[in-house]
Formats: sequence, structure tokens, C-alpha cells
Amino acid sequence: MDRFLIIRLSSLGDIIHTLPAFAALRKRFPDAEIRWAVEEKGKEILDLVPGIDEVVVIDKSKYRRGARLIKGREQTALDFQGLVKSALLAYLSRSRRRLGFSRKNLREPLAGLFYTERPSPFPEEEIHVIAKNLKLLELLGIKESRFEFPLRIPEDIIQSVRSKLSARGHRDGRRIVVFNVGAAWETKRWSPEKWVESIAKADISDAFTVLLWGNEEEKRLAESVAEKTGVTIAPFLSIKEVIAL
Repeated sequence: MDRFLIIRLSSLGDIIHTLPAFAALRKRFPDAEIRWAVEEKGKEILDLVPGIDEVVVIDKSKYRRGARLIKGREQTALDFQGLVKSALLAYLSRSRRRLGFSRKNLREPLAGLFYTERPSPFPEEEIHVIAKNLKLLELLGIKESRFEFPLRIPEDIIQSVRSKLSARGHRDGRRIVVFNVGAAWETKRWSPEKWVESIAKADISDAFTVLLWGNEEEKRLAESVAEKTGVTIAPFLSIKEVIAL
């Protein structure tokens, strides 16, 4: 039996960007055992992905212990993260084959020391990160250009979101426009003024619009935008509920 270990520990957006690579791997090896090493916060997304045989939660403060959980010499490890910590985890897993990007395509070039195979370097500025992840699969003879996101959302989570939006005034059949005001990095966040300007230009007259937020800082930003635009502030939603939305 073919055995694979996917290493993409964080962050939430990057885990989503890795799902098409998983989908392509599962499609090519339908009977293989595929495990995914992830930090605790990312597990919530992977719980919605059918076809993963085991999700292994890695405690970021205890990597050696985590390596014991994913150990397997007769497996192929694929490091989509490209950091020293993720490449080291692949090495400590004792996987016979350890696939990672070339040094030019690594966020931390030293990670390349821990791989046994690397694809040829390529200009990252010309492709989306999802396509970059798919390129790693070429070492396994997989060439895929489609982006598939194998997510299965439980009906109770969908109904929870519908109920919460209904309480804010949404009615069935009305299209929803979501403005996601939050971002983990300050450099990725727009100012309230930019949001107000963008919303003013958007074709949303017939839509139910909501401002999405995830923490108190983002909520304050959403409140500032809502005050100047009249757009509804979304209720707090879990990661799974955001995906359902």
C-alpha cells in the first residue's frame, strides 16, 4: 500500500490552499493511506475533508513528540510549508522519501537540507500558491491544473449559519455579499476609509451584505465601517460556519 504524509501545519488560509494538492493526490492514489500533520487550530478545517485517513495534531512546542506520531519509514512525506520546522518534522518522521520545494521556492532555504527530492525551481510570481503546491506533486508523476476543494459541510452547520443570518434580516433567495475586513497581518488589512470607498462602488443594491470579522480588533473595524455604510455586521462565526457561509 502507498503511504503519504502531508505536512502543512498552519495557517488556515494556507491549509485551504493545500486542499487541491490533497485532492489530486487522493485521485491519483485512491487506495493509499494519507495522513496530514497539522497544528491544533488547523484541524477544524481538516475535519470537513473526506478522504484523509488520519489527521495528526502536532503540538508546536513538542515537535519531537509529534514526530513519533507520524513516524513511518515506508511512507512519502510532502512538505508544503517550506519552513525549517516543517522540513525537520519530515526528517524526524523517518520517511524514506521527503519531498519539498527547491531552495529558490522556499520561505526558509535551509529547509531544503532535509528533503530527498525537489522539483526544479520556478518563478513564483507567475503562479498562484495553489498551483505551486500542485507542482510538488509532479515528483510523484501527478500533473494537475484544476483546483478542487473537497469539503463536506454538515447540514447542522449550514442551518446554524442560516439561522444566524436570518436573525440579522436575511431572507431565503436573496444573494449574500460578504466583506471580510479581517486579516492576521496588519499589512493585509484595509483601513475603514478604504472599505467605505469600496463598498460605495460595489453593485450591492439587491444584496444582503455582511461584514465578516474574527476577533475583537476586527469587530471594532467592522463596527467603524458599518457606522458609515449601513452594512450589517455578521454574527460571530466559527471557522466551520465561515466555510458554510
